[in-house]
Amino acid sequence: MNKLLCVLSIIGSIGYISASAQFFGDFDVSHGQTIRLVPVYNAHDRQYAPEPQPQYQFGGYPDHVPIACGHEQGPLKAIAVLKSDTVNGNVTLTQNSVTEPLQIEVSLVGLSPGYHGFHVHQKGDLSGGCASTGGHYNPDGNTHGDINDKIRHVGDWANIEAGLDGVANTKFTDTVATLYGERSILGRAIVVHEKIDDLGRTDHADSKSTGNAGGRLACGVIGILQPYEAEWPSGSGSTRTISSYLIISLSFIVSLKLMFN
Repeated sequence: MNKLLCVLSIIGSIGYISASAQFFGDFDVSHGQTIRLVPVYNAHDRQYAPEPQPQYQFGGYPDHVPIACGHEQGPLKAIAVLKSDTVNGNVTLTQNSVTEPLQIEVSLVGLSPGYHGFHVHQKGDLSGGCASTGGHYNPDGNTHGDINDKIRHVGDWANIEAGLDGVANTKFTDTVATLYGERSILGRAIVVHEKIDDLGRTDHADSKSTGNAGGRLACGVIGILQPYEAEWPSGSGSTRTISSYLIISLSFIVSLKLMFN
């Protein structure tokens, strides 16, 4: 179940607020108006120390109270079904909360033995096959790297290994890619490549962009498994959902006025 976490401030600092949940923002109680959450995105692993402005203090407008709130969501689960003429299987994604790592479970058959580049690509567009998915998902404009590198694409998941039977069954975690918020990978695509990803470590012209991982063997769009609610974070170009803007009742504002007057 989603929870709304709030901290009130009257005079002075309200202290540090963890903004790793990407829905932290400011509430403004202004002249008896309702309160609207203003989302703050791309705030992963950052902290903010909001300070009340002078007009918010009791010497100015007593009905102005700064608030910092966070919208906490429950566990999310997604799946990508990868298909081609030769390769088939599923990639299951689970994230228990916005502060927890993303868990990836891969089960593919039909691969050639050895390592294969494995990435999240920009678009969930399969209209032209895997070529329509664009490049690696890279909202920060970084160079290509390994999954454990500080400088990497969000979509850089390095390699998966297939056995002599062509089967790849593996599990790993990622602390960069997420199912939550504006940078969610929901609706994007997972692609498995024909060759090993060099992780940006070689002199090849494509090393710093694609890892020189070769052609695209199979791909699938990342879709929702659970929950089934309409309040779903946006991923590949979706409009913001109703969870982006929360309205709190007028009675709550009145109670705040009575408390601090």
